[in-house]
Amino acid sequence: MKGVEATPEEQERLATGNNNGSLDCKLPSPQPAGPRSVFYSTRVFMLVFLSGWVLQGMFLTYFVSVTTTIEKLYRVESRTTGTLLAATEIGQICTALFLTYLAGRGHRPRWIACMMLVLAVGVVGCVVPHMLYGTRLLDVHLDSHRVGAAPVCSQENATSYLCDSAHVQSTEARSSMTAIILPWLFFCLLVVGVGQTGIATLGIPYVDDNVGSRQSPLYMAITIGIRVIGPALGFLLGALCTRVYVDPLFDPGYEYSDPRWVGAWWLGMVFIAGFIVLLSALMFFFPRQIKPELLPPPPKKTQDKNDPPFFKDFFATIKRQLTNDILMWRTASSVLHLMPISGVYSFLPKYLEKQFRLPTHDANLVSGLGGILVMGLGIITSGVVIVKLVPTARQVAAWTAATAAIYSAGMVILMFVSCPEESFRLLSTPGNNATLACSQMCNCDEGPYTPVCGQDSFTYLSPCQAGCESSEQLDNSTWLYYNCSCIDANILTDGAKAIEAVKRYDASWNASHGPLLAGGRGVAVSGECGAAC
Repeated sequence: MKGVEATPEEQERLATGNNNGSLDCKLPSPQPAGPRSVFYSTRVFMLVFLSGWVLQGMFLTYFVSVTTTIEKLYRVESRTTGTLLAATEIGQICTALFLTYLAGRGHRPRWIACMMLVLAVGVVGCVVPHMLYGTRLLDVHLDSHRVGAAPVCSQENATSYLCDSAHVQSTEARSSMTAIILPWLFFCLLVVGVGQTGIATLGIPYVDDNVGSRQSPLYMAITIGIRVIGPALGFLLGALCTRVYVDPLFDPGYEYSDPRWVGAWWLGMVFIAGFIVLLSALMFFFPRQIKPELLPPPPKKTQDKNDPPFFKDFFATIKRQLTNDILMWRTASSVLHLMPISGVYSFLPKYLEKQFRLPTHDANLVSGLGGILVMGLGIITSGVVIVKLVPTARQVAAWTAATAAIYSAGMVILMFVSCPEESFRLLSTPGNNATLACSQMCNCDEGPYTPVCGQDSFTYLSPCQAGCESSEQLDNSTWLYYNCSCIDANILTDGAKAIEAVKRYDASWNASHGPLLAGGRGVAVSGECGAAC
């Protein structure tokens, strides 16, 4: 204070750094000069922290966006990939309380940097299966999805595809590799969950401690709103990477819209891990407290034999939180809110692929842009409204309840939004094998799923199941099958997939084979028919 000199004791305390008096709140530590002064800025910390949080969110939805590719390549079911996705949550649950309690008393930016490195290690670990087994798995996949015409109807006895020695060996090889890869992926995602815990639970309190109480709601809204951009970008990155073949140097002979296509599921993880490592290096330079004047220092404790041990203090803190009624009700509300939405977004891309018959990259684009970006916009808008209007706690609770009701109604409506089911011709009689009566003499085996669309607008499991005796390649990824005994040649529906293919190539076919539709038997084209949606 002006005109008041410090006592000799105070001068000695300031000179020796023994600051445990009342002057600490008024005399902040001097910021270092030079390049390190850049890191004594809340805005710079926000930039680095939010970039890391965005990358964290990107990885989660990126992994979700490539689950269908992983299922296709490793031949695993959705419940298996669902278990893999749950590993990240298990990692967070097991470490959140202890990490928050321990790191909250230490140098939080350095803890965040270490957790970023742990996250990067887990992400890189997910790429290891591709590096070790990628070529072998790709060979197995190509062996079961050979480029060329699918087997057609033949009355001669042939070795079953399932009994073929090459198929048996490739199946055994895939099974042995999958038995190693899946537990490894679970472990790596567990590590990812541990790394994610530190970023979220330590970064937000650090920001809150370094801004004024008036600015805190806006900073929190920006923090959470920007974080939502991460999942949206993850879906977009998944859409880009799945358009690249799993081996970028190999040309499979068909396009990314082909059901046999396997995208580069590992490529985005390399990108994400590299940037996380870079951000973790920057995070090490931030101080323990950017603006000490905003937070009074904790009273200096002297070691006393009566002080409670660490774990007793820890459990006392947990008990105090569990007896906070407002916190518990708010936590229960969050759990009920996240239960449906976590399942929706975990399998939304696959649901869009199967229900609405979208290619993988289109399903990822819709998942990222259709819902998550809108969610981020709502969070940022809410923060601005709270800062400008300063509503009461009761008004905020009423607004939360109203939006929750709208959210619940929207979830119910989504249950009734669907597309017409695909029209399949599979069985001659209910409970029989998947052979139609018209193709029983064709010796069709249970080979890979190679659907064809007949001119009758039905989808058949294979050209053999449709009774097709001949085939011809139209382009790199399209085959035309004709002389099909199970397809009525008298059905000439304009717009049907097979009819349109015949029209495009009819001029050249007439010269060598005669009119395609004049032989009394139908035609089919490779791929499912797809219903209008």
